[in-house]
This record gives sequence, C-alpha cells and structure tokens, in this order.
Amino acid sequence: MIGIIYLLIVASQGYGEINLTGNNNTIDPSKLLLPEVSSEGNNILLTWQDNSTGNQEIFLRKSTNGGISFENTTNISNNTGLSSSPQIESFGNSTFVVWEDISTGNQEIFLRKSTWMDGDVGDIIDNTTNISNNTGLSSSPQIESFGNSTFVV
Repeated sequence: MIGIIYLLIVASQGYGEINLTGNNNTIDPSKLLLPEVSSEGNNILLTWQDNSTGNQEIFLRKSTNGGISFENTTNISNNTGLSSSPQIESFGNSTFVVWEDISTGNQEIFLRKSTWMDGDVGDIIDNTTNISNNTGLSSSPQIESFGNSTFVV
C-alpha cells in the first residue's frame, strides 16, 4: 500500500506497531496488542487491543482510500473491564469486531457491528452484544463471513 500503512508484528513479544503516516498518528507499540486487519475493496479496517486509556480497550480505525489516510480512532469496547483478543471481519459496508471482555465480572465474548455510509466508519455503530452470555469462561473468539451471514465461534 505504497508504504502508507506500516504494520509490524513482533511475534516473539506479541506486540505490534501501526504507523498511520498519512496523518501523523503513531500508536505506541508498547501499549498495542494483537492488531488485526480486514480489507474490502479500497476499505482497510484495523482493530487492536490498547491500554492507552489506562485500561485494555478495543479500538477500530478505517481507511476508505487504500491506506492513503485514516479516519478517527473509535474505542469500540469503551468500558471499565479488561477487553482483549480482538478479531475483525468486513464485507459490503459492514464490519464486525469480536473480543473477550470481563466487564460483566465474567469472561465473555462481545460483538459490535459498524455500518458506514459515504465512507465514514462508525456512521452507525450497533450496541455491544454479549454473545456468549453464560456463567462459564468464554475465550478466544473467531469470526468469519460467508454470503450474507457472519459466524462467531
């Protein structure tokens, strides 16, 4: 992508760095964990776990022009519990992000959908849904889309 997106995953430490050079925004790699990328046409969507707020949160950022520039960062977990292990899937004008979260006092799997119009991420961001919602420990979410359906395990 013409050097605009620089994505480095340092596997030995589990850290990554996302340098969004088009708009002077570098995310501190010491606070960034588990970056995930999804693309659909010229749309590139990034999600990651980050403790820049003082709490582990899940963030989302989108480019509609193949990585030349990126829109504002959206904190999609935005809660006081630890949020981790994000996964992302995009198709059409929808993006789904799933992650582990302990904001309920129990480790659960949460899902959030973002639908955009006119190229803006977050035009419509659905409520966060607790999709595991049980008394047992839920972890390691995976997501995949096929046709008009999205599956989370």
